[in-house]
Amino acid sequence: MRNSRHKLLLAPTVGLWIATCLGCATAPKMQWPAWTGLATEDDSGPKVLTPKDKVDQLRELAKKAPKMDQETQEKVSAELARGITNEQDPILRGQILRTLAVYKTDIAGKVLAAGIHDKDHNVRIAACEAWGVRGGPQAPEVLGAALGHDENFDVKLAAARGLGKVAHPNAIAPLGQALDDPDPAMQRRAMLSLKEASGRDFGGDVAAWREFVHGGQPPVPEESIAQKFWKLF
Repeated sequence: MRNSRHKLLLAPTVGLWIATCLGCATAPKMQWPAWTGLATEDDSGPKVLTPKDKVDQLRELAKKAPKMDQETQEKVSAELARGITNEQDPILRGQILRTLAVYKTDIAGKVLAAGIHDKDHNVRIAACEAWGVRGGPQAPEVLGAALGHDENFDVKLAAARGLGKVAHPNAIAPLGQALDDPDPAMQRRAMLSLKEASGRDFGGDVAAWREFVHGGQPPVPEESIAQKFWKLF
């Protein structure tokens, strides 16, 4: 119940931040029709965009991001932030977050931070995936909070997976706490992510991983004959 009240209090704050930030933005509105529902007119007249069309456009924007200069990335980020405040389709909100993951702008980071509190759990999963791609020093804090406090188990798993992708020293502590989760799926996910984040490998030995998380140096288990055999292929 405490977590639920916390989320409800956060929701208007997130919306207020985006509105304030965009109100100050000077970026012109892009000639990109994903939020109008209409594409550029051709000989047959306006084309109505389907959700799939919009998802495809967002994926293309993600592919083009590395070739954009900083000014263009700022403009695209601002337009996507405008779009997500008005978008009712959770699939599209999630895809916007995945697209913004590759934009190295402050506004992209703020929208991703807001996305972790979306009312739809699938959007929150997308936000966790986006933070795993974006990385940076803020990622362990955001993902660690989702891992520790989100009420949806799939979101918690996505947060643990994202922490492994981030591979940041600050990812170790929240993953260590996840080792104490009574669900075997979460324990396994925590160990896999700890392996990614730390570069160490204690297999499925929960006790060894706990020792490592608390600063110990447990012995690395020897490979079995079967494991050595399969490495040959």
